Formats: sequence, structure tokens, C-alpha cells
Amino acid sequence: TDKFWAGVGIPGLVVLVLLLLPWMDRNPSRKMKDRVFAITGYTLAVLMLGTLTYMGLPIWGIDTSPPVEIQTQMRPAIRNLPTFPELLGCDGQVAQNAVLPECMRQAPGLRRAYNRYLDLIEEFAQEKPDRFRGVTAQMTIQRWQPVAGDPNLMRVTFDLRFTKDILDPRGRKTGEGPESYQFSYYVHRDTHGEGEPLTKF
Repeated sequence: TDKFWAGVGIPGLVVLVLLLLPWMDRNPSRKMKDRVFAITGYTLAVLMLGTLTYMGLPIWGIDTSPPVEIQTQMRPAIRNLPTFPELLGCDGQVAQNAVLPECMRQAPGLRRAYNRYLDLIEEFAQEKPDRFRGVTAQMTIQRWQPVAGDPNLMRVTFDLRFTKDILDPRGRKTGEGPESYQFSYYVHRDTHGEGEPLTKF
């Protein structure tokens, strides 16, 4: 099924029919046996919306790319990022693959987040080698938008560079191509490590 019709077109038409049903069924009776048209219409609409919703599950093959899955599953680990002063102490530091700078090794929350990042990369590289292989992982910490030279915001950026198969419209492999994906999290000076960091996709 075309994604537009399955996700937008058919549900939109169903909602439109539901909106028009009160004007299409002019029967003044309130008895169920006299309202066959309206009841049938509403029942079919609910069944169709339920079916289309169920068909949106990953078991039907509509899944997201490994980098997007990694970003989604990183959320719990990101809640444990170090406080602003700890991040400031790692300003300009870069972790690449399994190599962590000393300041990052000294920050338990940051170390756990990066280890979780590497674990997810390994998991998806094994699960989907056609879409996610030869991965280079990187994490960068830097000041962001300093006010009069005084940083109020720290940015933690995760970079992924990988190779994936290039497919033609029929799903046949025609080659390989490099891809990159980046997502960042921001920690404000006033956060003090509490609550969830600001997020930018």
C-alpha cells in the first residue's frame, strides 16, 4: 500500500465521512433499527481506523532507520548527563569509537551515556548490516551560544558515519553509499543536572 494513502489519504477520507454522516443520514428516528446507515458507517470507520493503526506497527515492515532508533533509545541515558560544571570541564573534548578523553572517563553519567551509545551501535550493526555497517561513532562536548563570553549552554553532540546499501525502486542492491547522522542534547547552566536536558533533533 502506498504510504500516503495508508497514513494520510484513507484516514482523512474516513474522518471526512464521519463529519458528513449527520447530514447524509436525515432519519429523525432515534431507534437503532431505524439508523442502519449511520451505525454501519460509524462501525466501518472505527474498524478501518483500527486496522490502519495496527498496520503501522513495525511487524508490518514500517520501521525506522538504525540512527533514528539509536537516538530514541538514548533518551534514558541522556537523563543522566553530568551537571553543567562537569560538561564545562570537558569543553572541546571529543570521544571517538572506544576512546574516551580523561575528563569524560571521570564523569560517570557521561561515560554511561557513551557506553550505551556504543552498545546500541553494535546491536544495530549486527541486526541490520545492510543498512548500518562500518560505523564510526563520535561524541563532542562544546560551549554553545555564550553570552558575553560566559557560556550558559553546553551541547553534547553524537555523530554517526556509516555505510548502507543503495537500493533501486524494486528493492535490488545497486551499490553502497556513505551516510551520516547527528543529534544533539543541550544542558543549561540553571539545570544543575536535574530534569531532562533540552533536545534538538
